[in-house]
Formats: sequence, C-alpha cells, structure tokens
Amino acid sequence: MLEGREEHQDRSSNKFHGNEFYNAIRDEDLGRMGEMTKKYGSNYLLKIQDGAPPEVFCKARAIRPLHLAASYRSVKRMQILLSAGADPEMRDELGRTTLHLLITSWPNVKTTWQKPGSKLRTAVTSLFKQAEACLRLLCEHGVNVNAEVDGKINQTALHLSVRCAALSAIHILASYGADVNAVDSSGLTPLHMAAGILRKDIIASLVREGADINMGTKNSGNTPQTRSPGQRYKQRGHVTFTGGVHHRRH
Repeated sequence: MLEGREEHQDRSSNKFHGNEFYNAIRDEDLGRMGEMTKKYGSNYLLKIQDGAPPEVFCKARAIRPLHLAASYRSVKRMQILLSAGADPEMRDELGRTTLHLLITSWPNVKTTWQKPGSKLRTAVTSLFKQAEACLRLLCEHGVNVNAEVDGKINQTALHLSVRCAALSAIHILASYGADVNAVDSSGLTPLHMAAGILRKDIIASLVREGADINMGTKNSGNTPQTRSPGQRYKQRGHVTFTGGVHHRRH
C-alpha cells in the first residue's frame, strides 16, 4: 500500500528512520523541515512515534511527511511539503490519501455549549478554521476530491466527513467538485449515512449541495428518508424534521 520514494529505508530490518524529520514536522520547525526535504525528499517514510494522533494512526507503523502535517492541521507545514514536491495522492498503509487523513483528523469539538466570545470558544473556532484552510489548500493544489479509501468500504472524503462530523468540510468539498451522490461498496451515499445517524445539520448541508433524496441503495433500495422516516426532504429546498426544525437554502 505504501507507495513512492523509500530511499534510506532499511528493508532488511523493516525499520524506518528520519526521526529528525518527524520531530521537525511535529514541532513546526519550518526551517528544519526545509532542510529535511532536501536531505530525504518530501515523500520519505517516517516511523510513527509516540504522541501521534491515535485515532488517525492506530494501525500504522510508518507515515509520509505530508500525512503527518495534515494530521496536525497545519497549513504552513503542508505548504512547505507541497512546495517541495510532496504527493498528496500517496496512500498510507490503510489506503488513505492526505485528504482522507485530514478529514479523519477533523476537530471533534462541539461549539454550541460554549459561551460566545469566550477564550474556549475562540480556541475551538480557530481549530475549525485551521482544518478548513488545510482542506482548501489541498483542493487548490488539485487533490482528487472523489478518491476512495482503498479497501472493502471504498468511501470518499464526503463519506468520511459524515463519519467524522466534519460539517464545514461538506460545502468545501462540494464546491471543489466532490460527488455528493458517490456510493461506497454498500451502495450508501453520504446522505444515507447522515440519515442513518440522524445528523440533521449534516443532512441539511448535503441536501443543499444537491444530494439525491430519492437515491436507493443497490441491495435494499432504501432511500435516505427510509433510513430516517421521521424526516421529510425537499430537493435543494428545505428539510423538515420532527420537532419543527427547518433548514433552508440561502
């Protein structure tokens, strides 16, 4: 699954070196990162060290520099690596591209309970803005927004956005050409998934972006509304939920 340049890798012991490169990315030492890309190349394999985000790299043993920078949601680090020739389409051991890893690393913090204007609210808002800036950077760099994760599920970044509750990523991906009606290996679209977990905000966002409310799965023929019978959908209009919550397209 790991592709690309693997010079300096000790194949006999199956170990990966370059701790100084890993540390430079982790510590956001931009000058050192530039030196490391000249020494090793921008697609060099790095051994995952303690402290890496466990939800992102729990089953991996090696990582590309750009993947690591994406997991930290750092525009500056990603820009340096992309400028040095890092390939955002390279996949990790789990079949994920940089885009998939960024979505998987999306901030998982609710802002609704935080007091507006508070330091905590400001800090959380900053986390989301950083993630959104990284996503736009990848999209502007021409990343394949419809790439599927290799494996049995074959989900796109939009599917992952539903799984990871990356609400703001949905509009960004759709604006760069992501297929809102893409299906995974089970025939599920992102809207099917959102309906299955009753995420009203995500459902509304996908419908606004043109998700097909009448699209059935290949096996059962179930539509998104079948998976959430308490909701009424109107294509590109508004979605009415039980309890009287309305979401309209502006």
